[in-house]
Amino acid sequence: MNKIHIKVDIDWGSTGIWIKGEQSWGNAQYKNHPIPQWLVERFDYWCHWYNSHIDKDFEFEEVTWQQLEAYKLSLAIDLRRALDEDKYIVYVWNEEQSRHDEIKV
Repeated sequence: MNKIHIKVDIDWGSTGIWIKGEQSWGNAQYKNHPIPQWLVERFDYWCHWYNSHIDKDFEFEEVTWQQLEAYKLSLAIDLRRALDEDKYIVYVWNEEQSRHDEIKV
C-alpha cells in the first residue's frame, strides 16, 4: 500500500499541513484527516503566529524564524503520533538543505 506523504510547512493563509499529490503539494484541510482537535488548535496557533508576524516583504527576525521552526518540528512529531503509521508519513521541509526529513517516533 502506498503511504500518503504529509509535509508540515507554513505559507500565508495555509493550514500548515500539505499533502503530496501526483505532481505537487497541496494544502490540506483538517476535516479531511483524522487530526485531534487539540492538534488542530496547535496548528491554528502556529499559522496565526506566522501570519501576524510576517512583514510586507515576507521576512522575519531570525529569532522569530527559529522559534517558528522549532514549533513546526513539535507539530510534525505530534502529527506523526496522531496519525496511523500504515497510511501516513510525515515530512518536515528543510529549506536550507532543500530536502524533506521523515519524522519517526
